[in-house]
Amino acid sequence: MNHRLYNALRRALAALVTVALVSCATAPETGISLRPIPKPTPPDPLALTHFVNAKLLEMRGRSDRAIVSLRAAIAIDTSSATLYRALARNFAALNQYAEATIPASRALALDRNDLPTRWIYHDALLKELKDTTAALTQLEILVKQEPEPIKVYQQMLNVHAARKDNAAVLTTLDRITELPNLNEAGKLIAAQNYQARGANTRAERLVRNVLATNPSRGEAWVKLANLQVLRGDTLSGALSLRQAIRNPERRVDARKVWQELVRIYGPAPRMDSLLVESPPDTAFQEQLGEVFRQFARSGNPQHSPALLERSFALFNNISRLSPRRADLYAKQGELLLNLNRPRDARTAFLRASQLDDDRPEYHLGAAHTMLYERLYEPAIQILERIKPLFTPKSEFYEKTMLSLGNAYSATGQNEKARRTFHESIEASPDNTNYPFDLAETYIREGNWDKAADGFRALVPRVEKDPIALGQTLYGLARSLERSGEFDESVRHFERLLSLHPNHADALNYLGYMFAERGVRLGEAENFIKRALESDPNNGAYLDSLGWVYFQTGDYRRAQEFLQKAITQEEAELRKVGSEETARLKAGRENLAVIYDHAGDCALAINQFSEARKWWRLALENDPNIENTRDKLQELDREHPPNPYRAP
Repeated sequence: MNHRLYNALRRALAALVTVALVSCATAPETGISLRPIPKPTPPDPLALTHFVNAKLLEMRGRSDRAIVSLRAAIAIDTSSATLYRALARNFAALNQYAEATIPASRALALDRNDLPTRWIYHDALLKELKDTTAALTQLEILVKQEPEPIKVYQQMLNVHAARKDNAAVLTTLDRITELPNLNEAGKLIAAQNYQARGANTRAERLVRNVLATNPSRGEAWVKLANLQVLRGDTLSGALSLRQAIRNPERRVDARKVWQELVRIYGPAPRMDSLLVESPPDTAFQEQLGEVFRQFARSGNPQHSPALLERSFALFNNISRLSPRRADLYAKQGELLLNLNRPRDARTAFLRASQLDDDRPEYHLGAAHTMLYERLYEPAIQILERIKPLFTPKSEFYEKTMLSLGNAYSATGQNEKARRTFHESIEASPDNTNYPFDLAETYIREGNWDKAADGFRALVPRVEKDPIALGQTLYGLARSLERSGEFDESVRHFERLLSLHPNHADALNYLGYMFAERGVRLGEAENFIKRALESDPNNGAYLDSLGWVYFQTGDYRRAQEFLQKAITQEEAELRKVGSEETARLKAGRENLAVIYDHAGDCALAINQFSEARKWWRLALENDPNIENTRDKLQELDREHPPNPYRAP
């Protein structure tokens, strides 16, 4: 610091603190006196010098050196509250509360109204001496002196809570609530403290007091709802939460409120009570229906059906009250489709289109219900009719084009499918779903080289989208394996699993690839077991593991898993309707491969009749299965069937 400036500052401080030292060193008189007023004793010049030095040091953050100067000043002048106050303050700045105790007490003896020093004295009693009783005594003095006593009461609450004196905590809370100028926030904090200590009745009374003067305070409605639910009045709690939703300001977390409302109205009896409310609050019901639907999409899949059912019940109830609203039937159609009820969904979409035939998206919904049931031809007719009604910028354009292209492909009309996808790519060149589904058309017709080219070109475009990248890598790796590019296929599968370690289909596919070649069988077993963890009853995965054990020579274990696979796949095939020719063909081809494996395993342990049985079943399901007919003929030559036994 500049020397002249420093001296000027010293002189200014000396002038100011002289007044302070004089006023604190002389006790004020009260009442009327006819005696002459004595002149104040001026401070000792040396003491004043030490004090000014201490003040300057304190301002520079050097409390340790300030303490030395203050002690020197006090050695000269023991009657100044200002000196003791400053000494206590500097000790406190260094967190040396034990040393601050004596100067703080002496300062208070000279000046009882010194609030900052009393706080220091309180902190010293509490932090260093652990004397909570003496600290509480100081707080009782402070609460009478502080202009804003709420912070004193808060400290009292902390001390009583630390002493586990619940009665004293409640008494202090009562004192807080009696403050004449306690604001709404303070009342809600006090209510929270009441609730934390089991005094829910007092808490609820205080919250209701807030709402009586300010019914738009959303967070107060949330607190009231919580208290009502705690005392078992769940439906009243729900009504309070609904008030919070109507008044969302004041730090209300709307998502948490809706989560609680979903939890409350989840059970059927409470949902029924909402549906029969009179007069019905249809606006809330519609909001809640949307929330149930959103939670079903984003939450735990196991809970999704129940949430969708609740959403459907709400929209169904509103449409009963407002039967001319087409959009409500469309929402019901979407929900019913998600609930695996395509025929009921179709009825809902058709009702929506009857009420508002100018909305082609309702016809799109009906087409989706047909695709769900694999009724491709009528779905294609609807999709072809509404396709010109959507521009590329429409939110329904992509759904329509993808649905139409895939419906063409599913019915073997791959050229039409590709024309549809090319048209979509031209209209929306940045959309990566169209080239992906275009590549899938080549997979459906077994053109593996074309499929691989399509997926390979797509990979760099989806690098920043983990989901799309995973799907593309899976399609590419499959196509490469089928086209004979084993090593490149493995590289892409390994990259896919580094991004998505639990991708069950990729784990199974790569494991089976290794098993087929009899390589890396330990890894193959590990991969397939991981796939089975996610789907223990998957017939394809069970077959893959059985084939790994066959390749390792563990034939009995191989038979165990192959039999499980056969049982599972036969059960799945029985579920396929006779009109679903594509699914029937694919299911029989898969089953034929498992039968073929079972035959190979039986032959390996000389179970010739068993091998013959499985290979015949394989040929019945897929007459074109590779090598099976040759293996059966060779078995018949080397081990002719017994003419006296049933074939």
